[in-house]
Amino acid sequence: MRFQDRFINESDLEEFISILDRNGSIVDFQTELINGNALRYLYISADRYYDEKEKSTSIYFVIRDVTGQRKLQEETIKKEKLESAMALIVTANHEINNPLAGIILNIDLIRSILDEKKDEAALKYVGDIALDAYKISSILEKLRAIDSIKETKYADNVSMIDICESSPKNKD
Repeated sequence: MRFQDRFINESDLEEFISILDRNGSIVDFQTELINGNALRYLYISADRYYDEKEKSTSIYFVIRDVTGQRKLQEETIKKEKLESAMALIVTANHEINNPLAGIILNIDLIRSILDEKKDEAALKYVGDIALDAYKISSILEKLRAIDSIKETKYADNVSMIDICESSPKNKD
């Protein structure tokens, strides 16, 4: 396979050649190449050399494989993202769980009063409120179980955490 055939993005190859033609050299051009079946992240430096005696042009390349470094950076970013999300989750759990416990306790008190008064219509509304409160509690429980961040699209350019895919307890 020829060097130019290893470029994944044809636009990268075109840009590389354009810079080399314009400047005669290029330093640390970042690209992705295929080597066998493996994707490699590379910095390529090149210098065009014209041999007066031979009347020919050669290009000397220095290729630095930064695949390992790139993967380490991606892992670091992923870890930092998880740590940030976990800090936010702990805060949300603390700040939401405390008033939620009070709401659920008060719902139970209101239910017992309405049971005595046999107010079926009000009991239905209180039941709906209770279901929503327990749903909030369930969501907080899923958030506490998150061990990795899996994102899903929410709106145009906004992502949100997919709590069912991000928690091992919720993956079935």
